[in-house]
Amino acid sequence: MSDSPKMHVSVLLPLQAEALFQRLTQAHARFEEWVVLGGVVSLEELVEKHCRDVSDWERNFRALKARGREAEKLPKYEIP
Repeated sequence: MSDSPKMHVSVLLPLQAEALFQRLTQAHARFEEWVVLGGVVSLEELVEKHCRDVSDWERNFRALKARGREAEKLPKYEIP
């Protein structure tokens, strides 16, 4: 069989796709805890469950501010 460009693409493309999906899985795992609200059915239930007294509100507010500062440091895009 000849060494055609199509043959190289048919071998390399699945390997590159697999590598990209691995990177996507790693990025998903890294940011999963950042998207808690995406899976919440009721924001009111979440607040009632986790914010019972003033110290809960203060702790969550400080955590929110810290996450905001961390988010500002994230790159706008990642270069492959």
